[in-house]
Amino acid sequence: MTDLSIISLADVWLVLGALGGYQLYLQHKSVNRERYCEGFIKRLQYLLGVPALGSLFVFLADPDQLSFVFIELPRGAETAGIVLFNGAALIILWSHLVLGRHWSGDLETLSDHQLVNSGPYSLVRHPLYSSYLFLTAGFLLMTENWLVSTMMFVYFLAVAARARTEEEMLATRIGAEYRAYCARTPRFLPSVGRVWDHARSVLGPRLDHVKSHLSVF
Repeated sequence: MTDLSIISLADVWLVLGALGGYQLYLQHKSVNRERYCEGFIKRLQYLLGVPALGSLFVFLADPDQLSFVFIELPRGAETAGIVLFNGAALIILWSHLVLGRHWSGDLETLSDHQLVNSGPYSLVRHPLYSSYLFLTAGFLLMTENWLVSTMMFVYFLAVAARARTEEEMLATRIGAEYRAYCARTPRFLPSVGRVWDHARSVLGPRLDHVKSHLSVF
């Protein structure tokens, strides 16, 4: 393995271990909530998640086994993968911090559940689901392992597939405020204008200064 490949492997271990451990901790604290029936989608998540997790553990234990699962990617793909993988991981962490006690691995709500529409949730309704898919894309670019990447991607697609059911739950339990939020906020990918507006609210006049210089060209 090259030095960069060793860095990639350590990065995968660190990021996935930290995110997984943090989510288990949050789920352990998730008590006294009202559950919402997920139906077939939940069973599908288990069906796809167990082999995906198993294949990931096998890969991390010995990344060089089963050479047929590797594809050759262009030079620079690994570096791009590191950026994408860690960027997605940071958005996942950001989303968790903004959600706080409102997050759960299952579809369920608190007795005093409220709308969360700040941070990444001001840009899209489901930044966690979007980030999971980008995390998988980064994993593929870093590791060149199409098999584990595909299994992870299919599992995360099953997780994201519950988005409509989740929205039905929140619309029922929060009401008109959440329906209005859905009407103005994209589901998975933000619009350019919304990203710009959010950046302006954070960076303020500095972005206006950059924009004025760009308009010269």
